[in-house]
Amino acid sequence: MFLGKNTTLAYILAAADFSNVYVWNFAKNYCVKLDENQAEILTEKYKEINREIRNFSSEVAALKVKDLIAENSSDVPEIAFSDLIIQRLEPMKAPFPPIGERNINDVLLDLRKKFPQHIFNCPIGLHDKELEKFSDIATPTAEFELSDETYVQAVESMGDAYDKIYKNGRKKVVIKPKDLAQSLGVFALDLAEKNDVKKLCIEHGEELYRGKILAQPFLEGVRQGDIRATIIKNEKGDFECAGYTFRKSARASDSQDFTTGYIVGGSVPRPISDLSKSEQEDLLEKCKEVLRVLNGDLREKYRDSIELGADFILVGNDREVLLGEINHHCPGLTPVSEAMNQENEYGGGLGIVGRVLRKNLKN
Repeated sequence: MFLGKNTTLAYILAAADFSNVYVWNFAKNYCVKLDENQAEILTEKYKEINREIRNFSSEVAALKVKDLIAENSSDVPEIAFSDLIIQRLEPMKAPFPPIGERNINDVLLDLRKKFPQHIFNCPIGLHDKELEKFSDIATPTAEFELSDETYVQAVESMGDAYDKIYKNGRKKVVIKPKDLAQSLGVFALDLAEKNDVKKLCIEHGEELYRGKILAQPFLEGVRQGDIRATIIKNEKGDFECAGYTFRKSARASDSQDFTTGYIVGGSVPRPISDLSKSEQEDLLEKCKEVLRVLNGDLREKYRDSIELGADFILVGNDREVLLGEINHHCPGLTPVSEAMNQENEYGGGLGIVGRVLRKNLKN
């Protein structure tokens, strides 16, 4: 776990202001207690590194938690009614596929049954790339499986969507597994090259392409980067945008992975002011639409979610952005997103997470 880059750590340190913190790794079945002295050491260093991030330093130290403190193994404590539980899962890591076999919704349901009286982020039955309700502002998307007889037509329809956007006579598409993150298995192709899509999927990870697959037009602006909008639920139960981060692409070439995640080194954080004025205005308008839908038609469906990360991709025309996905289980970049806001909201990278915890504590 890297200091200054990891949102899970931000929640752990913010929670240490309220009480003792126990970190339960159920994938490896062990528990660690963070004592007051350890929390103080980590918080001081965490804030120091986030000040570097705030200043848009390209040389942020890759310092790990284990470099500063030793783990205090502990039994999993009894959970009291007044305790706060923070749930943050990474769907692409153990015990979930492709590494493990457990279904993430089953895990969340088990947690909900075990702790029915607690408020914590529990996005049961939600998918990062569930964009049907946002079709007017989202990247055009076709869903298919390799066993579908019409999968070729689905891919070609997204090539047509690319040509409609850019009007350059080309048809470029992106193929990605629906239920994975951090660009696992994602690849792009030009339909003029007459590639075998099924063969390419298998080459990029057969185990990744056994379920639902998405095809989308290749958005040329991804070469520049994308934008993460951090969305949190307030004390009234309404979602609001807490901050934005422009993740400027750090890829050396187009042949590298598509990820623009800061945590995995695919980008550097930059202020929203780096975007054109039209892109900024379009981003704000489309964020308003995301909030309108979340607080309206999807209010009940999202009742157990307290934090989301909406990703917008630059179209590349200096005017528009399109919604790419909404991260539910472990949306990153909260500390970096805060770096775009005023000092009194920043809190050394812990401001937003502190607000989330306070707003969801039981009286």
